[in-house]
Amino acid sequence: IYDCDGDLPLAASVNYLPNGVRSNSVTAGIGADGNVCIYASQPVEVVVDVNAYVPPSGSPDPIDPARLLETRVGDEFETVDGEFEGDGPISAAGTIELDVAGRGGVDAAAVTALLNVAIVGASGNGFATVYPCDEDRPTTAAVNYAAGQVSSNAVTAKIDGDGKVCVYSSSMADVVVDVAAAIPPVVPAVPAS
Repeated sequence: IYDCDGDLPLAASVNYLPNGVRSNSVTAGIGADGNVCIYASQPVEVVVDVNAYVPPSGSPDPIDPARLLETRVGDEFETVDGEFEGDGPISAAGTIELDVAGRGGVDAAAVTALLNVAIVGASGNGFATVYPCDEDRPTTAAVNYAAGQVSSNAVTAKIDGDGKVCVYSSSMADVVVDVAAAIPPVVPAVPAS
């Protein structure tokens, strides 16, 4: 996936196998006409969901990666502050309301977080979605996973007004969420009078 104004790059955005489902979070430049180009080396069905964009004046603030959610039970499964840990798997069609702002180095005023979301040992094939808790759950997937496997994806998630994101899983599974960066509110430039 690349800016249509440029040449086809040699780097891959998603690697896939026959008869499988693969997903990946991709950050791509946008061409002057507002489009991105998608190239596939083999015939394949493609689904593209947009979950964020970075405005020209915006930029993520990197932080030391921190674990914000760890549903697995055990002394070795910890979060950065002892919150949201060891509660056991999320139920099928379940949702976890996760505090993000003000935790793990994320500024309390952050409006977006760059997360890594892992689904561990799901009871069946399915998907997970991450979204602001004060909005309806979208029909897009952040992570697609297979039963019993570990699947993860980078997710750019909008944080709601209470500093939370919701994590939905279609199948029962353990969920692990790490944060790597956050985006503070963008303050528009005001021209001098």
